[in-house]
Amino acid sequence: MKILFLSSYPNECAGTRYRIMQYIGYLRERGCDCTVRSFLTNKLYRMLYTKEQRTRKMLEMLFSIAKTLLQSIKAFNYDVIVVYREAMLLGPPIIEWWISHVVRKPIVFDFDDAIFIPFESLTYGKIANWLRCFGKYEQIIRMSSQVIAGNEYLRDYIVGFNPNVSVIPTVVDTDLFMPLSDKKMSKRPVLGWIGSHSTTRYLEMILPALGRLAKQYDFVLKVVGASEPAKIQGVECINHAWQLDREVEDFQSLDIGLYPLPDDPWARGKCGLKAIQYMAVGIPAVCSAVGVNKEIVQDGVNGYLAETEGEWITKLESLLDDHELRRRLGATGRATVEEKYSVKVQAPRLLEIMSSVIVD
Repeated sequence: MKILFLSSYPNECAGTRYRIMQYIGYLRERGCDCTVRSFLTNKLYRMLYTKEQRTRKMLEMLFSIAKTLLQSIKAFNYDVIVVYREAMLLGPPIIEWWISHVVRKPIVFDFDDAIFIPFESLTYGKIANWLRCFGKYEQIIRMSSQVIAGNEYLRDYIVGFNPNVSVIPTVVDTDLFMPLSDKKMSKRPVLGWIGSHSTTRYLEMILPALGRLAKQYDFVLKVVGASEPAKIQGVECINHAWQLDREVEDFQSLDIGLYPLPDDPWARGKCGLKAIQYMAVGIPAVCSAVGVNKEIVQDGVNGYLAETEGEWITKLESLLDDHELRRRLGATGRATVEEKYSVKVQAPRLLEIMSSVIVD
């Protein structure tokens, strides 16, 4: 089976890594010929969310459009085309239409966010809504032979346009995301949040709770990937830029993970990857009781769920007070990931779905 994977984002994007790249080894071992093509180059992806180099970004974007249009001709050479989120970041679904109506190859459409909900870009404002053409996702769903949703919330949206939908959660490679065997108890526990420029506002939601907590407890806050350095009076805050080659190490360096989310339609579409990453490396996490987090986290069993500021403080106090509790919840969280949220569990399902759409 020859598979062409199309993604709007390169490997530096978490979605591309976790929804495509980590499955490639498994697929190739089973005889699949896999090719991955991304619309954005790594260089353009790094520039995209800054306000500088506008002319350079425009030229790079035009190059990406031309490159993608030329590459789409080669779709004739593949048995199945997997589209993650969209083939092109901008404009209507031209590539998907070409594959479905002209090349006439089956499309497996995969997404793990509520991408159908228009939002105002923090960098480009309302013009991004017009350029992205949010209405195209319904069209892509209708053109697809199969659709893969990252959670049930997304599935409920998809079935209105296409009944051929399966849920595959976003998972991790448990041979890569592993607990440290020689990790020692920290004198000052390290609370940590790992995210991106666009999710920094979620961390800001719980900074007041952490400030109140700091009046009674001595801890370190480690923040990776935020758009602005985190600052809390009386707390040592370690701020790092996100780096791909340090991703697993950053998770392993924490004692307690933080995963705040607002209860809104966009957040309900998220697939809980951060919670799964914390759990995979054996650390307990306190997560907002939003969306799929309520499926992944069993409160008090493999982590904690919190809704109010008071609950965030109470549950973090429990973990800060009790090293054995942290160890126990972390071990149970790791077992949960091995059972449900690992590549080893979900890769056979992905291969089965792709095989099912090929017409002999």
